[in-house]
Amino acid sequence: MSVLRAMDRRAADLVEAMDDPACDPTLLANTYRHFRTVNAVVSGWRGTYRRVLRPVLRELQNRERPGEPRSVDAGRVPGGGNLDDMAVGEAGRERPLTLLDIGSGGGDLAIALAGWALRDGIRLEVTGTDPDERAFQAATARMAAAAAAAAAAETAGRGDRGGRDDRAGRDDRAGDGGRVEHSDHARNGDRAANAVKFVKASTSELLDSGARYDVVVSNHVLHHLRHDTGSSSASAAAVVGDSAPSQDELLALLDDSARLARRLAVHSDITRNRLGYVAFSIGMAPFFRDSFIRADGLISIRRSFRPDELREFLPEGWRVEEPSPFRYLLVRDVDTDDPGSDAGANGAQTGKPRPQAQDPQPHDPQPHNGETARA
Repeated sequence: MSVLRAMDRRAADLVEAMDDPACDPTLLANTYRHFRTVNAVVSGWRGTYRRVLRPVLRELQNRERPGEPRSVDAGRVPGGGNLDDMAVGEAGRERPLTLLDIGSGGGDLAIALAGWALRDGIRLEVTGTDPDERAFQAATARMAAAAAAAAAAETAGRGDRGGRDDRAGRDDRAGDGGRVEHSDHARNGDRAANAVKFVKASTSELLDSGARYDVVVSNHVLHHLRHDTGSSSASAAAVVGDSAPSQDELLALLDDSARLARRLAVHSDITRNRLGYVAFSIGMAPFFRDSFIRADGLISIRRSFRPDELREFLPEGWRVEEPSPFRYLLVRDVDTDDPGSDAGANGAQTGKPRPQAQDPQPHDPQPHNGETARA
């Protein structure tokens, strides 16, 4: 009961096992692998996509902005990952919408967002960024596996259709709704994986490269960051990089994400909640014993903020939403009358100059020693 009584205050000095660069690599790999299941249960991103992201993405896609870049990814950002600058088509076709997932960890959210957008007919390119080499490798491996599985399913679907066509003729193919749907789903999975890329970089490095995105998100990152006198791990500090010369990494990340986002920034995290702590402790006890999921998840809850605490220091332009008693969203909606304008971006409020977009200048990836991994 002492832990529950202590939850009146944020346990900012606790550090999660997976944030330790020397943690067990097998347990870490299993943790990344289980994130997809855990996030599907506790993070609520499917609902957040439908309620918050999808309306904005549809609004942006419906705007006519011929020749206006959706975002600028200046060649290669420091830390690796080729961010090809896609040109506007000859017929004046706009570039795909762009989304940045900060602290992308094992990559499950980035891939899921790309898939949901694709099924909704939204042309979206997703970039996941994480300065931790371990997370970068786990995410790229997951993306490759997703693409391979989708391609295999597509091949199997073509074979099934071809076999029946040989037996029943061309007319049967037109009525084979189930098999066509299976094949289309496989193609969508393949295309979604191909719409995702991962880079190893901090938010400050992305800003220095001139990168901008229509939408910026993060999942379960904020509780890792230091606010005022709270502590953080080296891995958490690396998410922000040079943008956090002071101790307040949380405010630095909010500032960076506001400057990186053209239209919307959304950070989702868990709420410090006694009921949530007990439910997670009991509910996860039989599962994921080959990983850090349960132990680190309980620490995450104790390190987390409460919405009322956040409201006391949030910068102007940010708001707190509470979709459930167990999680919150920090949202910054840049709503401008001029679709091509940057008015309302955070730089205008803080007085910080916004980085200018640079021409693509590919260079050899430089190693980044920062580390972060997010559930």
